[in-house]
Amino acid sequence: MGCDTIWAERLEARIPLTQLINSVAEFAGVEPQELCQSGRKTMVADIRSIICFLAARRVGYSGEIIARSLGITRSGVCRSPPQV
Repeated sequence: MGCDTIWAERLEARIPLTQLINSVAEFAGVEPQELCQSGRKTMVADIRSIICFLAARRVGYSGEIIARSLGITRSGVCRSPPQV
């Protein structure tokens, strides 16, 4: 099994990023729109951090795509500490 096959399977099984954001927001009891607004409320920042970790390290999204979806910078995605 080559690398191309592994990546193809991973991409096919990937959860849509909007679905991931909505699921984490629902679990945390916040509106998904709150996560895309600027601000540093501790709870919202923690939820964003969890989303960044899951999306980048578990699902395989790029920092640029995650940043665009959450309305933060790419470096903000990369600096999110793994809290999961």
